[in-house]
Amino acid sequence: MTTATLLATALGGCTLLPPDAVRQVRSAHDAYRAGRYDQAAQTLSPVILKYGQSPEVCEALYLRALCRVQQRQMGAARQDLERALPRSERVDLTALIRAQLGHLAFDEDRYPQAAALYSQAEPDLPARGPLGQVLYQHGVSLQRSGRFADARPLFARVFKEFASSPLAVNARRKYDWNRDYFTVQCGAFTKMESTREVVDELRQRGVQVWVSPETRNSENFYVVQAGRHRTYAEAAATARAIQPVVSDVFIMP
Repeated sequence: MTTATLLATALGGCTLLPPDAVRQVRSAHDAYRAGRYDQAAQTLSPVILKYGQSPEVCEALYLRALCRVQQRQMGAARQDLERALPRSERVDLTALIRAQLGHLAFDEDRYPQAAALYSQAEPDLPARGPLGQVLYQHGVSLQRSGRFADARPLFARVFKEFASSPLAVNARRKYDWNRDYFTVQCGAFTKMESTREVVDELRQRGVQVWVSPETRNSENFYVVQAGRHRTYAEAAATARAIQPVVSDVFIMP
């Protein structure tokens, strides 16, 4: 999952800046929404340079961080967010900053840190905004930290409270996972002959595999799975080793 960006919906804090600075931030906001990230960042930088020690500049820092995420300048984005967080006096903006820092940690595989940031952000995020996405990635972060039981209530909230979201199906699948380990799915086949070919090839390479029969949409499948890993990193290593044999692999849950 790629890093998400969480755009603030109001420029409340910035209205305390001088009028010319407010106009610059609003112009950058419009440029960001139009996908002109370079222009938005360049517009914000003089405001941040001039008013960088003021709490009112937090939204400019946050917005420039979002621009830098889109530009794949993750280190610079984190610096802006970490500058903004201790200065923020707006509850909603503070939550957005923490959630965005959580996304950066998530994409760097720092799952315990991501989970902690998401947990701090969630109570103050609006239900109609990015909350569903943050809940989902919080749950994934907990799973990948080995906290399977703690993740399930978050996935339940996603598929119950955000049933129309594209995340709901995956949240349900992850919620239904009742084991405390990761495995790698190496294919789902309708014919035993195809299943045996994959299983034999993987076993010749020293991979521990087994076959689980499943019914999906009234059709029977033989699902090939490899390994029972205590950590997500171990499962990811197995997935990389298997890809030369089976390209369409993914980690469960």
